[in-house]
Amino acid sequence: MVVIVDAAALWLAAHSPAVEAAAAASWPQVTAVTLVTPGADPARVGLAARLAAHLTTVRRGRPDPADAFITAADRPTPPEGWVRLPHLVTVVTPEPVDEIVWEILPHEQAQRWFGRRLGRRGFIESHLPALLRLRQEMRSGWLAYTPTGRALAEVLHGRELSTTFAHDHSRLVSRALRELAGAEARAAKTPWTAARIGHAGPVTTSGGVHQ
Repeated sequence: MVVIVDAAALWLAAHSPAVEAAAAASWPQVTAVTLVTPGADPARVGLAARLAAHLTTVRRGRPDPADAFITAADRPTPPEGWVRLPHLVTVVTPEPVDEIVWEILPHEQAQRWFGRRLGRRGFIESHLPALLRLRQEMRSGWLAYTPTGRALAEVLHGRELSTTFAHDHSRLVSRALRELAGAEARAAKTPWTAARIGHAGPVTTSGGVHQ
């Protein structure tokens, strides 16, 4: 695992990564912890570490801040009493590349922060690949040509699709996912239409990682 101490990264061996990461999160001066599985892609590990640092910044003002935020590039098995939450993030490389990064945190803390959203974790986890594709299509603008896509774009109001948004607007997102799946099925049968999905031109964004 990678432990961030006073902005310095320390690589530590762990026999039970999730359990030991949970303990490391309470160490003095630790601001972030990232789980690393054997053979993990270094680029994705770096992305997970950057998300942990990002969470430290954006959640700093909460009334019950965590000791440190714990992320993982690959789907983790959280220790007893903890939950895992996926995040959709975008890396600008120079064109956007969407990835899934995981967070683990105590169930009680997650319940205080996210409330009823925790009840829809199963829906989110079972649709993660499709949510990534939908995020890409919303950015390209292709779904703006469909009724559900237009409604989704209106509610997003320029924001990126996130798992938090999918929790809060699960019915609308479910309709959009069905619409996207139908469009992909039709495109597969008609090759010339495939180019219309996800290829609406280059996207210009700033920064390195976006949620």
